[in-house]
Amino acid sequence: SERCFMEIRNKDMVSWNTMLSAYALNGLASCAVSLISFMQENELKLDSLSFLSVLSACRHAGLVEEGKRMFKEMEERHKIEAEV
Repeated sequence: SERCFMEIRNKDMVSWNTMLSAYALNGLASCAVSLISFMQENELKLDSLSFLSVLSACRHAGLVEEGKRMFKEMEERHKIEAEV
């Protein structure tokens, strides 16, 4: 899936979030964190699904501090409120 993702010329949020979700589902938390960091550095507009995937990846990998950092960025930088 990574190869297909890289071949997409004009990536939209669906393609970015699909890749984040694939990393999360396959236990590749560090890849998910790297990808969302890349997205932020390139000023892509992240949404709640972006953070759901990366937070899930962090949770499954036991990356508590990284998850806390992502959660804080979600709320403070991106103004996305957590929903129950």
